[in-house]
Amino acid sequence: ADQKLTYALMHCNPQSESNLRKILKFLIPVKLSIGVLPRRTLLEKYNLLEYADIVTSLRRGDLRLLKQALDRHEDQLLKCGVYLVLEKLELQVYRRLVKKIHIIQREKEPSKAHQIKLEVLVKTLQWLGITMDVDEVLGESNILSFLTDSILICYDNKCNLISSLAAIRWNASWRA
Repeated sequence: ADQKLTYALMHCNPQSESNLRKILKFLIPVKLSIGVLPRRTLLEKYNLLEYADIVTSLRRGDLRLLKQALDRHEDQLLKCGVYLVLEKLELQVYRRLVKKIHIIQREKEPSKAHQIKLEVLVKTLQWLGITMDVDEVLGESNILSFLTDSILICYDNKCNLISSLAAIRWNASWRA
């Protein structure tokens, strides 16, 4: 879908803003799903502001904002057929949130930068207005897989039990 829509966008008449908007309406969710975030000026130029809060939530790691944006524009996104693609962005928002917590933890306590306490993640989610307990957090996200002595061990998309793991495993995709 990415290749075909990108091709259509590149070969569309630049004066045909209506066609460009229609292509972007489908291309933006595809690009978001692979981690490419559009600039706000693009969204404003083609009146695609229904994606603005979704993009902001991805940048911030704000799960509450993502859910609010999807709820607010649900009918419009369902009609376009892109709602399910955008709903799957929740995992990327979790990743960003955990990454931001890791960065803060690394600055605060460099000696414990490789660990994220699960309670910190739960409190962060509560601050965002999402009430989850430890079990729900672990069950909700594929990026959270292993818990030892209330220390969260993040392991990207692979739920393998690793008994002696004491560090966050960052996949190359997290470094972006």
